[in-house]
Amino acid sequence: MLQLPCRTHLTYSGHSGVAMESSFGQPSAGTAQQEWTRRYESAMKAFAEAQSELQEQLGKSPRDDAAVRAFEKKVENTQKHIEFVQTMLQQAADPSEDILTQMEKLHEKLEKKLEHSNEKLEKKLEHSNEKLEKKLEPLWEAIFVPVAKSVRTVETDVEVRQACVQHHGRVQECLILRHLHKESATWYSNNICTAHIYNKDHDAPAQTMGFEVNDPKNTLLLLRHFELEFDRGRLMLMPVEVGQTAEEPLSLVLKVYIHDELKAENVWTVSIVDRNYVWYKQVQVRSRRGGWRSLTFRDLHGKTFNAAPVYMRSLFLKAVGAHKAHPQHMPNPRAFLHNFQSRCLTWDQHFGNRWSEQDRQVGSVPYDDLFDDVS
Repeated sequence: MLQLPCRTHLTYSGHSGVAMESSFGQPSAGTAQQEWTRRYESAMKAFAEAQSELQEQLGKSPRDDAAVRAFEKKVENTQKHIEFVQTMLQQAADPSEDILTQMEKLHEKLEKKLEHSNEKLEKKLEHSNEKLEKKLEPLWEAIFVPVAKSVRTVETDVEVRQACVQHHGRVQECLILRHLHKESATWYSNNICTAHIYNKDHDAPAQTMGFEVNDPKNTLLLLRHFELEFDRGRLMLMPVEVGQTAEEPLSLVLKVYIHDELKAENVWTVSIVDRNYVWYKQVQVRSRRGGWRSLTFRDLHGKTFNAAPVYMRSLFLKAVGAHKAHPQHMPNPRAFLHNFQSRCLTWDQHFGNRWSEQDRQVGSVPYDDLFDDVS
């Protein structure tokens, strides 16, 4: 029989490098067995909780890979702890088996379990990625389309540009910049473009909502860099509450939301050469001290500006697309649903009750059904 000293200090280190220690004296067999039984029950509970947390992380969309790896490690460690406590429980019941022999068996058993567990997790992660990609396909095709497809022509048709300028009160400057830095808006007026809200490459789907893509109410005058981020979903525009209006014809007040990762970036002047974006210089604006500084997208976040009325259902779909593409960084337009509906007389005619107040409250708005109709 293995003779233990009066007080034993045992350390087990698995292949992950996590050490589990136990210091115990040599009480009666019954007392030691009860103690290790209690620890075993606690270890099983911790393992079940770790598995539940891992499954929850795997079910999130988009998935946080760093969090998944952290919970995988937690499951692995709790598994090791269970095996260790089982070993000590057996030792307390029958100390005749050598501890080192038990540890070797434990290590071999854990290796097999972890290998099987990793295979299962890899399959789940692969399946989750496939599902996410399929859900995003309609969005990118109908609303944002990859940058390679959404590159504008050198100039929008002259008639469309003129109609846009006329609609927005004959303004010849970027609608956003003119409300923040009037002097710079005038200086960079040669770098603006007619930005379509609902992408101009999808005229047929737009007609199902009662307008054509080149309709002036589906356009805004923006700096080219603003338009690019608007198409990417990293710049979002949403109407403010009813009542916060301005003088006609620029009676619509829109609020700017910027993607968290874009805020620190500078705004640039941009041209299109051979269907490629060419970046020239950083946009400069007046500082509070009177000097010049580079404009960043952080300067735009949370600011409001005035524009002529545009199609709310078009602007809403654009906002929905931005939120779907960047759910952790862009606000959910459903939270501002009333601001869109109150300005659209034909909302129910085109969207029915799919974006009803009740749907918004219970969080069951059928995104997929909507995009099936417009993609």
